[in-house]
Amino acid sequence: MRNFVDERKRYSRLTLGGLDAHWVLYGDCARCPNIGYIDRWELARRFGHTQRMKPLETKLFCRRCGNKEFNCFTVAPMQR
Repeated sequence: MRNFVDERKRYSRLTLGGLDAHWVLYGDCARCPNIGYIDRWELARRFGHTQRMKPLETKLFCRRCGNKEFNCFTVAPMQR
C-alpha cells in the first residue's frame, strides 16, 4: 500500500500525457456537487502533453454555479 504523501506527490507531477488511455478526466466543483467530463485530448492539444495537471486546476470553472475557486481534477477508469 502506498503512503498518502507519496500519492499526493505523484498526483502533483502527473501530466496530461501521463494518463493511461483507459482513464477519464473530470472537473470537480468545490462549491456544488457538479462533476463534469473534460476532454483530456483537447487539453493535451491545447497545453501540450507534458503540461502538469495541478497548475491547470486554477483554470477550471463550474458550468453549473460559475465557481472558479478550489476546483480540482478527478480521474476515473473508463466504463466498459
